[in-house]
Amino acid sequence: MLPMNWILDRLPMTNNRLLRSHWAVRKREKTAWGVLLRSQHPPPQQSEGKRRVEITVFRNRLQDKDNSYASVKPLVDALVHQGFLEDDRPALLDLQVRETQVPRKEQRTEVLMLE
Repeated sequence: MLPMNWILDRLPMTNNRLLRSHWAVRKREKTAWGVLLRSQHPPPQQSEGKRRVEITVFRNRLQDKDNSYASVKPLVDALVHQGFLEDDRPALLDLQVRETQVPRKEQRTEVLMLE
C-alpha cells in the first residue's frame, strides 16, 4: 500500500466536548470523518498488517497531549470503519498525534498513513 495523505478542513472535537456529547453526536462525528476521508481517497481493497499513522492538528488553541490523542478517536475509528486500517489495536497501529498552533483561518487536520 502506498502512503496516503489527507488534508482536511475540519478539526476534531476536543476531548472534553466529545465526552459530554450525546451518543448520536459522537456517531455523526465519526461518520463525518469517514465521508471526508473517502472524498480524497477511495478505500483500499484490502488493508492488512501494521500501519503507521501520523495525525497533525493545526489549532488556534492547543490541547494537552492526552486530550489531543483522545480527540482524534473518532477520526481513527473512521479510518478503521472505512477500511483504511485493519484495526486500531496497538499491534496493528502505530499512532502519532501532534498539534501545531496556527492562526484561526489556517486550522486544519492532516493525516499521513505509512506502511
